[in-house]
Amino acid sequence: MQNRFVDTQITFQQPFHLDGNDAAMPAGTYSVDTEEEAVDGAAEETWRIVGTAIRLIGPGADAAYVLVDRQALDAALKRDEAQSGGAAQAAFRAKRHRFAGPRG
Repeated sequence: MQNRFVDTQITFQQPFHLDGNDAAMPAGTYSVDTEEEAVDGAAEETWRIVGTAIRLIGPGADAAYVLVDRQALDAALKRDEAQSGGAAQAAFRAKRHRFAGPRG
């Protein structure tokens, strides 16, 4: 089965919380990596999300990729849109970079 990785930038206008993470994260732009796998037998090219990770920067500029539920990330973005009152930012609408095959 073929896998690909999608790198995306998302922006939060307000501090935010992710389900399962008690600490509030500051507003800003974050890198999100999504792993997708090809769906066998589909009539058209179809991909299923296998996992999503967001790059969080902690105190002292330490950075770590944290696995996150895609629906929880979408919900956090929607909350941010509602709080910001600005133009809607659909989740993962930003420019994507796709990488086929394993990532090392």
